[in-house]
Amino acid sequence: MTQLFTNNASTTITNAPLLTSATTINLSAGSGAKFPSPSGGDYFMGTLIDSSGNVEIVQCTGRSVDALTVVRAQEGTSALSFVSGSTFALRATAGLMSRIGKASRFPPNNKMAWVGDSIIYLTVNAANDATHTRNSNRGQSFWTSFLTRQKIDNNQAYNFGVNGDTSTGVLGRMGPILAAQAGIYYLCIGCNDVYGSFAYATTQANILNIVTQLLANDPAPIVILSTIVPIYMTGSMLLQVWRINKWIKSLTGLFDGLYVVDPGWRYVNPQSTTSVPNTHMAQGDNIHPSAMGAYALSIPVINFLNNILPDTGEECACVTDVYDATYNPTGNLLPSGVSPFTGTSGTVGGTGLSGTCVNNMYAETYSASGTAFNSAAIVGSTVTDSDGKVWQEFSLGGTLADDSGSVLYLQLTMYSFTNFSIGDRVYSTVDIQIDPGTTGIGGIECVLDSTESGTAYEWTDGLTFLETFPTFTTMQDGVLKTPIRTLLAVPTAFQWNCRVWGRNLGTGPYALAGKIRIAAPKIMKA
Repeated sequence: MTQLFTNNASTTITNAPLLTSATTINLSAGSGAKFPSPSGGDYFMGTLIDSSGNVEIVQCTGRSVDALTVVRAQEGTSALSFVSGSTFALRATAGLMSRIGKASRFPPNNKMAWVGDSIIYLTVNAANDATHTRNSNRGQSFWTSFLTRQKIDNNQAYNFGVNGDTSTGVLGRMGPILAAQAGIYYLCIGCNDVYGSFAYATTQANILNIVTQLLANDPAPIVILSTIVPIYMTGSMLLQVWRINKWIKSLTGLFDGLYVVDPGWRYVNPQSTTSVPNTHMAQGDNIHPSAMGAYALSIPVINFLNNILPDTGEECACVTDVYDATYNPTGNLLPSGVSPFTGTSGTVGGTGLSGTCVNNMYAETYSASGTAFNSAAIVGSTVTDSDGKVWQEFSLGGTLADDSGSVLYLQLTMYSFTNFSIGDRVYSTVDIQIDPGTTGIGGIECVLDSTESGTAYEWTDGLTFLETFPTFTTMQDGVLKTPIRTLLAVPTAFQWNCRVWGRNLGTGPYALAGKIRIAAPKIMKA
C-alpha cells in the first residue's frame, strides 16, 4: 500500500448532500484529474471542509473520472454530512506527518534505489540479456556497493534514472519507484530543471513532494538527497543552482530519515566560470561521470552509509565453511584450500607476469592484440595479513600499451558438479584491496561462467570502464558480489574469475604501479 500525492489538488463536491453513510464522493466536472488514481491497494488522503469549517478526513482507494471511492472518518475525525459545494482537497495530514516523523534512522532493508536523470541512469553498464546477468556495475552504484563491502543490495532493478529527466518527470513516475520498497533511496534531480528554465519555486515544490512521498512509503526508508551537480552552466543558471542547493542543504534535520549530501564540489572545477568537470571526471562527452567522476560523487554517500549501517562482519572464508546439503546448505562450494587461499603452487602464465600464484588457481595476462603487456612487469605473490587471511597479491610495474581487451585475471576451473542442481540460485563474492597510488588499471570484475545444456552463461559484478580509474590516496578495501542467478541445468563447465582490466584511452602507454590483492573467493547458494 502506497500513499499517493499530487500538488495543490482542491475542488468542490456535487453530492446533494454527501450523507454520513456515503462511500462515493462526486467532484465538480473535470476536476477529478487533479487527484491521483489509486489502484492495487494504493490510496490518497482527502480532506472535506464545509462553510462552517467542519472537517473530515477520508481515505480514497479508487477514482473513476470525477467519482471517488472512499473510506470515511479517518485519522480520528467523524463522518459528517456535507452539502454540495463543500471543499475537497488533498492536504498533508497529521497521520502523514507522524509517519514521516517516525521514519527510522536505520533503513528497514538494505535495498538501495537510485532516482534521477542521466547521471543516475548511466550507473548501469549494460542491460541484461538471455545469457548475461550483471549488477549495476558502472558509476555510483558500483562504488557504493563495493566500498560499503556489499552492505547494500544494489542491482539494475533498483535504478530509476531516466536520461534528460526533470523533477516533474520523477513526480510522474513515483508509482514504480515507491513500489520498489527500498530501504534507502538516493535522489539526485534538478540539473535539467535549470537547463529547462524551471521556476525556482517549481523545482523546490517538486523535490519536496518527491522527498515527502519517499519518506511516507511503507516500510519507511531513509532518503539521501543530493544537491544539484552544476555541469556546463553559466550566469543565471549557476545562480539558480546555488539558490536551490542552499535550500536543499537547509532541509538537513527537518525530516527524520532525510539526509543531504553535497558531492558536486569534487566533480566540478571551482575555478571554472562554466562549471567544467575536473580533469578525468567526465566521460568522452565531458558531462557524464567517468569511473573517477562516479567515485568522486560517491564518496559522501559511501561515508554516510558506512557510518549508519551496522557492520555485520565478513562472510566467513575458512577451511570449515564448506557446502553440506544438510548442515551448511549456504556454505562455500569451493573446496577447502581454495577459499581461503593457501600455498603457492598455482600456475602463472602470460606476457609480463611472473612470480607465484595460490594453490589451484591460474593467473595470466591476456590482450586482444597479444602485445599490450610486452613492457609490463607484474609480479604475483601470496601475503598473509594480521588476521591470518591469505591474499593473492599483484605488484604492478612497467607499462601497458593501448588494447581493447587487456586483462590480468585469476581463474579457477571447477570439475565436480555433484553439489549443483537445476534451480539452484548461485552467486559469488570476493575481497579486493587496491593500494594508494595504484595506476594503469581500468576496471575490476568478479565473474562466474557456466555451461548448461550446451549454452554459455555469465554473471558479473564489477566496473568495466576501460578508462581513467581513480588513483586512490588511501587503501580501498571492498567486496565484489555477483547477482544471484538460477541454474537452468546442472553445469558441464564452471569457472570463477577475478579480472583486472587494463586502461584503454587511446593515449598509451600507461605506467603500471601499485598493488592489487584478491582474497576469500566464495561461490554460494542463496
